[in-house]
Amino acid sequence: MQTSYTFTFKAELLPGYIANIMTAFPMTLYLMAYSILFGLIIGLLLTLAQLRGGAILAKIAHGYISLMRGIPSLVLILGLPQVAPALAKLPKSTFILVAMTLISSANLGEMMRASYLAVEHGQTEAALSVGMTERQALTRIVLPQAVAVAVPNFGNNIIGIFKETALAFSIGTMDLMGRATTISQASYGATRLEVYIAVAIIYWVICLALQLVTTLVERASSHGRVITA
Repeated sequence: MQTSYTFTFKAELLPGYIANIMTAFPMTLYLMAYSILFGLIIGLLLTLAQLRGGAILAKIAHGYISLMRGIPSLVLILGLPQVAPALAKLPKSTFILVAMTLISSANLGEMMRASYLAVEHGQTEAALSVGMTERQALTRIVLPQAVAVAVPNFGNNIIGIFKETALAFSIGTMDLMGRATTISQASYGATRLEVYIAVAIIYWVICLALQLVTTLVERASSHGRVITA
């Protein structure tokens, strides 16, 4: 006995679903903002370890970055409680934040290291030759140019972290994706297509906004400066 399948798509449901899903945006914003903040702090320490920490610390930092960048995010999220059972006792939002911070710190640390090295060392030597101290050369010459180099990659990292927050639903966190999944399950999958199109629109629009901000910041940070790689 054959059963027929009728494709239906109700576009009129999208505005309501978008509004409903957006109620979970504060959780997504929390995960993104704090994973970036803590990721930058740890990433800075990793960068300093690689550049100024000596051979041993540099190898440890390099190994950490290689490990975190090589493990799929979902594998890390699901595997961490097995490696460190104490993490499983944390609130779900805190646990996912820890996992995302580990991942983002590796990417952000590598971004900072590469941006610093992109500035020609001869510029530091020239600054010292005209009487600047090492701190002045760093803050007035190197860092402004390194920031300009880092902005595009930083923007890409922010977008990547924002999309990575969608994995939070895999452990039951009520972020955008978690909310969309709950709505879909409530209708027993009858409007699954509309729900996931709605959440896709949300992610797409927010990513466009992040791209626009990145472009504006990049233009402002590079205005009037010559970056020598």
